[in-house]
Amino acid sequence: MSIVKNTLHIPAVNGTIQRAGNILAVTHHFGIATDAPATGTLKIEARPPGATVFEVVPGAEALDLAALDSVQVTGVIEEYEITLTSVTGATEIVITDSCEVV
Repeated sequence: MSIVKNTLHIPAVNGTIQRAGNILAVTHHFGIATDAPATGTLKIEARPPGATVFEVVPGAEALDLAALDSVQVTGVIEEYEITLTSVTGATEIVITDSCEVV
């Protein structure tokens, strides 16, 4: 197995953004950083291959941007959504998806 890192830079604006996942990965570790101290929350929802709806990633219902949380997901993700709520202080959110690929 190898580790592949996908880094997503998104504006720190409230709302939802969709991104493609790595369908070959069996484990995802999402790390969250900001360009300045921030408050607010971030939610990660994922859609497995073949599914039609996104499901909230366990432990990623409301990640605290002030704490710069991270969350690990076991399972294949075809696409994921990031939702930012009540964000202040930062202009950019950086999400790194470290994928363990088979």
